[in-house]
Amino acid sequence: MKCLRELRWLLEDLPKRAALTQDDVISIFLRIRQLFEMEKNLQNQYPLLNLFCNWVVHTKLKDSNTIYRFLVGVSKSISSAIHLQNGEDAREATNQFISHAGDLLRIPQLRRDIRKLFQQQGIETYLTDKKEWWDAFIALLLREIAEKPLEFPAEVVDGVKEHRMASPFFRELKALPHKNDWDKVIRLVIFERDGRYHIRLESMGRVQYVVQLMGKEGEETFVS
Repeated sequence: MKCLRELRWLLEDLPKRAALTQDDVISIFLRIRQLFEMEKNLQNQYPLLNLFCNWVVHTKLKDSNTIYRFLVGVSKSISSAIHLQNGEDAREATNQFISHAGDLLRIPQLRRDIRKLFQQQGIETYLTDKKEWWDAFIALLLREIAEKPLEFPAEVVDGVKEHRMASPFFRELKALPHKNDWDKVIRLVIFERDGRYHIRLESMGRVQYVVQLMGKEGEETFVS
C-alpha cells in the first residue's frame, strides 16, 4: 500500500535530518489515517490513535463517533474524582480530579499504540522507543491540535436539533448519575499558556476546569 511505503520511507529518512518538524508529525498521522481507512480492523483496534489521526488532519472536528465517545469517556473518568463519598476529604478529592484530568489524553497509551502498530507493519520504532524522539514528537503534536476543540454540536446541547451521530452519545452523557452536570463534559480544548500546555474542559453545568496537561507516564509536563 502506498501509505505504508510512504510511512516506512519517512521513518527511515527522519534520523538523517537535524530535527523532527511539525510537517513530519502531520505526515505520520495522515499516513496512519489512510492505512486505517483501508484496514477498518486496525481502526477498530486502535480507537485512541484513530482519534488523534482525525484531530491532526482536520481543522474542525465534527460528525465523529470517535470524538463523542471520547467526551463521554472523559466525563466518566473524572466523575468519581469530583464527587465526595462519605468520609472523603475535599482537598484530596480535588487532587484526585487534577491527577485524572491532567492525563485525559492518555499519552502513554498513544505511545504504546503507535509502537504496536509500527511493529505490526514492519516500521522502525525508534520514534516511541527513544525519549528524545518521543518528547519532540508529542510537543509538535500538541502544537498541532491546540485550539482545535472536541465538542458536541451546540444545537444538540441546547436541545434544538437531533443529530444522527451526536445525539445518542449526548443522551448517554446526560444519563450519567450526577444531577448537577458539573462533570458532564461537552467541550475539550488544548491551549498553550506561559510555555505550557493545558486542557480546558467545559461542562453541561457551565463549569470550566483548566488543568495543566500531564505527559509521558503522568510525571512530567509538556512545554512548548
